[in-house]
Amino acid sequence: MNFKDAQAVTSIIDQMQTADKDRRENRALINNLFNGNPPFTEEEAEENQVLTNFNDLSSTKQAHDARKTFDNAFIVPSKYFTVTLTEGDPHKRIAWGLSITNSINRIMKRSLAYTNTLRSIFAQVVLHGVGPALWHDQDNWCPKISAQEDLLIPSRTTLDMDNLTHFAVFTRYTPSQLYEMTHGESVDPGWDIPSVEKILAEAAKAEIGQQNDSQSDTPERLEEAYKANGGTYDSDATPTINLWRFFHQDSKTGKWFMRVLEDANTATQKPRDKFLYKSKVPYAESLGEVLHIMFGDGANVAPFLYHSVRGLGFLLYAMAHVQNRLRCKLTDAAFQDMMWIFRNVGPEDREKIRMVDLQNFGIIPEGISYVPANERYAVNPNLPSAVLGMGRQSMSEVSASFTQDINDGTKREMTATEAMGRITSVNSMVSAMLGMAYIYVTFQYREICRRMCKATSGNKDAKKFREEMQAAGVPDEMLDSEKWDISPEKVIGAGNKILQIAQADKLMAARPAYPPDAQQRILRIFTQVNTDDPQLADVLVPEAEQTVTETTHDAQLSAAALLEGVMVSPRKGMNPIEYVEAQLAVLGQKIEAIEQSGGMADPDDVMGLSMLVQHITANVQQVAQDPAQQQRVKMYEDALGKASNYIKGYIQRLQEQQQAAMESGQQGMTPEAMSKIQGAIMMAQSNAKIKEAAAEQKMRHKELQFMADQRRRDVKVQFENSEKMRKANVENSIADSKGAAEIIRKKREQDAIRKPTTTTGSPTQ
Repeated sequence: MNFKDAQAVTSIIDQMQTADKDRRENRALINNLFNGNPPFTEEEAEENQVLTNFNDLSSTKQAHDARKTFDNAFIVPSKYFTVTLTEGDPHKRIAWGLSITNSINRIMKRSLAYTNTLRSIFAQVVLHGVGPALWHDQDNWCPKISAQEDLLIPSRTTLDMDNLTHFAVFTRYTPSQLYEMTHGESVDPGWDIPSVEKILAEAAKAEIGQQNDSQSDTPERLEEAYKANGGTYDSDATPTINLWRFFHQDSKTGKWFMRVLEDANTATQKPRDKFLYKSKVPYAESLGEVLHIMFGDGANVAPFLYHSVRGLGFLLYAMAHVQNRLRCKLTDAAFQDMMWIFRNVGPEDREKIRMVDLQNFGIIPEGISYVPANERYAVNPNLPSAVLGMGRQSMSEVSASFTQDINDGTKREMTATEAMGRITSVNSMVSAMLGMAYIYVTFQYREICRRMCKATSGNKDAKKFREEMQAAGVPDEMLDSEKWDISPEKVIGAGNKILQIAQADKLMAARPAYPPDAQQRILRIFTQVNTDDPQLADVLVPEAEQTVTETTHDAQLSAAALLEGVMVSPRKGMNPIEYVEAQLAVLGQKIEAIEQSGGMADPDDVMGLSMLVQHITANVQQVAQDPAQQQRVKMYEDALGKASNYIKGYIQRLQEQQQAAMESGQQGMTPEAMSKIQGAIMMAQSNAKIKEAAAEQKMRHKELQFMADQRRRDVKVQFENSEKMRKANVENSIADSKGAAEIIRKKREQDAIRKPTTTTGSPTQ
């Protein structure tokens, strides 16, 4: 499709606006109901003689409860996400990842703009199921919310945006904002500056009013006017400049380009026949660098499309609307029931009605009587109460709120387990939406991290982040979000406050059964859940103050002993993974200390390093017995391989030093030192032989296992063959027996036929 012509882009925008007309009307109905507007319009109230027209705000409360669930899940925790490095030095990944996590989250947590963006996203997700946000430039890390009615997406677009090739965003700028975007030292050359200055001049004339228009005659005077009166041009008295930002994807490269044109619905009513901005280079490499949408879809029909998304607002609208109308009619009936109604009287007695004294012990004149309650129409109170109860229950089951029914004296108090079960059931839909929100928000976090890592970024927060990483010793090559795993911070209870407290209480009850480090973590969770104050939880239960486990402690002690040349044996019952990682950390620290001191190790250090490598290798083989730990074992082996290369380099330098001393005839090296060098060389050779033997033994084990498996297969085949032969022999024997029996039977039948028949008579004399 050709997006080079402004009129063609205008036509596409108009088509998308027309297709979105009915959707906007539906969204407006949902917005009005959940904002507290009454259920009847003025015309409907007059036509149906509705005297009471109010919104009971039950739907508003349901929406606030759902939003609070999202706020508790994303905004309340002390950090948004955790960064884990997938590349780099294995000994330093944890420290680097912690530095990156703390720095980025500190910047994001201190940003009020980002907090408001998240709150706006959650509000739209709750009502309409869609929360779009855009990055309005290529450096600023903080996205800005876009109202759903301002974002035009073509019909039949799927939720994964795989078939999205273009979209448009309606944006309002004050003259001052547009001026800042198009003037300065580093202005994008894609802007049509003469057209922009013409629009700014028209806006200035509309604002200046009776002021002399000579200020806007020339660009120089106009520029000075904006510099001097920037605050005025940002005020609510200034009309906004309405623009369309149109994005489209190049079909060949997949990259995204941007066009900007003026909205035709401005006061000037000019046709949109020219672009104000046209990017000559790609604006973004992928859609995720421009647009991010969080979905909370309550629809059940697949394939899931953008315009078929249904939020809680849509799902609750019908029931909430009926509830409000029913309450209004029920309130009208209550007011009518409290009115005094008199029987019809003749014209001669109507003056007596004015004499009625409607007060305590008042007197009703003779000839006038009121209609008693038993003769008046009365609404059956059970019916509307039942309908209201069913409606409230239905809305509670759909939304995230939990309101315990009023105890009328016949109900026993629910136990904590029953309450948790009921809350979990009620919270099921919002919990499902929240689970998907964690997945969608991860892509937003990835884009934020990518922008933070841009070396050429002009954003002050991005510059500050890189400065902090340099001070923390994080290499520049690690400041690449493609080398990170980003995990959003999740909270217990799926964001539901009551469920959080219940689960925290359960954990505290079982806290003594957990190890010390887990107890500290449980106490921290309990404190944060009950105070809603992550900073207070940091003060009361600092995350850094974690108990060192016995395995880590023993691993560090044994590593220190091995570096001193003392052989040790690990204690039984230790966690081998934790043991190996703790010793690898000590090994890395020792090698780093030697490298910083010039890269020359003495024979004692070489001997200790060789013994530590040999000890760790033996424990890695224990971890390797678990097939699920193959990736971890590979990382350990890589670290040991690097350490062995360092040790070989130290030994080579010691050999060169010894050779140089022998050739020069110097006697500076003592026999003890030369003996230690030889011992270190022998130890390194011994380690190499041990590794070769271990590898050979491992190969031998595989061969023995293969041979054992082959023998099992051979025995199985022999057994199956013998079993088949046995069955065949049995079947043949049975067949032979049946044949012999048949022959005997036939022979008997023939003998019976040949045998002569004897007759009775007188005996022979």
